[in-house]
Amino acid sequence: MRDFRWRKYLFIFFLCLVMTMAYVGLPGISSASGKTVKLKVVTYLTPGYGDGFYAAQHMVNYINLYGKSRGISAELYHSQTVYKAKEMLPALISGSIDIGIFMAPYVEGTMPVFSATDLPFIWGNGYTQCEGERKGSPFFKLVSAQCDKKNLKLLAMASSCPEEFIARKPLTKLEDFKGLKVRVAGAGYSKALQSIGAVPISMPSSEVYTSLQRGVVDAAMGVDITFRARKLYEVAKYQINLGAFLFDWPVIMNKGSFDRLSEEQKKVVWNAAELYRHDFSNAESLGTGYMNMRNLLKNNYGVKQIYLSESERARMKKAMWGPTVKWWKKKIGPELADKILKAIEESKNWRKSKFGYLELYPLKY
Repeated sequence: MRDFRWRKYLFIFFLCLVMTMAYVGLPGISSASGKTVKLKVVTYLTPGYGDGFYAAQHMVNYINLYGKSRGISAELYHSQTVYKAKEMLPALISGSIDIGIFMAPYVEGTMPVFSATDLPFIWGNGYTQCEGERKGSPFFKLVSAQCDKKNLKLLAMASSCPEEFIARKPLTKLEDFKGLKVRVAGAGYSKALQSIGAVPISMPSSEVYTSLQRGVVDAAMGVDITFRARKLYEVAKYQINLGAFLFDWPVIMNKGSFDRLSEEQKKVVWNAAELYRHDFSNAESLGTGYMNMRNLLKNNYGVKQIYLSESERARMKKAMWGPTVKWWKKKIGPELADKILKAIEESKNWRKSKFGYLELYPLKY
């Protein structure tokens, strides 16, 4: 009889222990649901974009490495394998995907705060943009607050390499742009070019090659890697580097997906996004990525690299800034526009260093 009671109490003890462990959570199991959290990460970038794509892949690899013992994993879907570029944001807001990596011009209609970086010369250079957009800056906080209103969580902002021009003829001064037919992607860029007398033309990227070849357009805006990927160097032999037009590559998470994570899982996600920002910005905006591509275009394909003088850049900025900002303020509203401009100005010098280190939460492997 005593032996039976002993076994009965031992069974009850182990039953309580198992129930307690299931409630608290074991390594590799989400304490909230008892299952591993699997995040769907979607990006517009493809492997052909090189450093930018591999920054996204590195982010996902980090989540899988450090999330394994914390009950969280991620899978990366690129290009149009899940959603087209303009479908991604609605899918993120609805929760159909968990994390989106965006080219900001595609989301400016819903999130006008991202349109500010399109303004010509606004950051001055990519170095300032990289530091000014880091988590904790006035601009980051403002963008984050705007994301909250859409059920979104801003994780990081990476800065792009500049949108430049590839042209059929050399352009070295302001007057060379007057009457120039330029393929442009984005209303802000169009307004800036109109203000210096150029003629912006909208068309799909797939049509740019034949349009340059036939003289339908004299030049096209884009990033260096696009000039190579679309083989535009075959029909346009001059790249004009103005350094005026930048944009953001934000990493944004569905707020519901973020809030469901444990504190340890959130640290993994924050760290992964910071790693993406660091990798992408250093490769794309701080020289190694786009300068290598410019050298390749020059040495392998005979594209002459033209850099406008500082005096010409100053003339371009003076001609573009006033009309473009006036148009932009009317478009998004003067109150929000003034807040954005103030936040960017305050963010330009909020850090002492131009080359900030990675800022990661401590995690044990």
